[in-house]
Amino acid sequence: MGKESDGVLSILIRFVHETLGLSPNQLSAIGFAVGLIAAALVVAGSLVPGLIVLGISQIIDGLDGGVARPYNLQSPTGQLLEVVFDRLNELAIFLAL
Repeated sequence: MGKESDGVLSILIRFVHETLGLSPNQLSAIGFAVGLIAAALVVAGSLVPGLIVLGISQIIDGLDGGVARPYNLQSPTGQLLEVVFDRLNELAIFLAL
């Protein structure tokens, strides 16, 4: 997701950062963990719940950049984490399927 989705997710972006105090890197890690749970559900034979959880992980994944951009929290480490976690999640879901 990118700047286009920031407007749609603005309430959620403010909530996770200002209320919950989560950083972009924490959101990346949470999204990664939720994606692994989705893959585990698919492996266990629960395809529909796994895909629902995968959708949730994608929303969480979109929040990290949504928090980083407006709060000026972008960093090279964060960008690397984002790419690594995204590719690992894709691999996990691919292998699960």
